Amino acid sequence: MHGLARLPAALGLQSRKHLFRRERQVHHPHAGLVYGVERALRCLVVNDGDPARVGPARLHAIERWRTRLIGDELALGELLDQFPHADAQLLRALIRNVKREAAAKKPPKSFRELFQELRGVIMRPD
Repeated sequence: MHGLARLPAALGLQSRKHLFRRERQVHHPHAGLVYGVERALRCLVVNDGDPARVGPARLHAIERWRTRLIGDELALGELLDQFPHADAQLLRALIRNVKREAAAKKPPKSFRELFQELRGVIMRPD
């Protein structure tokens, strides 16, 4: 055990946790590849088999939600039905601030914050 305690320092690693992580990487080099392939296959199924549409399709969906939320009062209810983990109070405040900023012709700070919040809600892994 004494040798194991000194081993991470000898290898330039910060702790035993890093040693075991490195050990897993060496002994199971394909584990990350398998998980990456599974994730990619899920995205291909959702986006009709086109890997180039994965990122942009999600971003466009988020932009559509943002536009609907700003223009339609009932859209927030639909979003909350589809994503029950969303913070309704925060989203209402951001929508209200977006409308105020637009009316006052201020920079779109809340507009960007609303996008970031929606991205977190929509892209949250279930």
